[in-house]
Amino acid sequence: MKQLDNPCFACMQTDNSCCTTDIPLSFADAILMMRWAKELKKDVVLGEHPEHAGMGTLIMLPNKPGININREPCVFVGSRGECEIYEDRPSVCRCYGTEDMKCRYQNVGMWKQEDIANCSLEDIKKLDELAIDKDFPILGKMVKFK
Repeated sequence: MKQLDNPCFACMQTDNSCCTTDIPLSFADAILMMRWAKELKKDVVLGEHPEHAGMGTLIMLPNKPGININREPCVFVGSRGECEIYEDRPSVCRCYGTEDMKCRYQNVGMWKQEDIANCSLEDIKKLDELAIDKDFPILGKMVKFK
């Protein structure tokens, strides 16, 4: 996968970055992140992702009540905006910013911090829809095995 140049620095200065707690995790990703959470002494909880109920997708949150999963930074975003577990980051984070799952802002030519900061959650959902390559068969062809 070819990694694209992303406006990450400008984006991380806003509440609209992709590094929020609303990261859908596979079981394998969740196990690895829980190990890192323990090692880095992060107070987190793990549960079923509320927007992907019944799909086996998990979510990791800081252990505090009443957070907005779309605005709360990922527990592994460091004090300077860096990913503390970059080498072991979840698979969705690895795909984001590639040709198959483009950066939501880069895809529409948005690079300025103030433009990114002014996006509403509805705007972000629309931008995410535009950023996914619809011709890329994420699951491939589904077949039944006997």
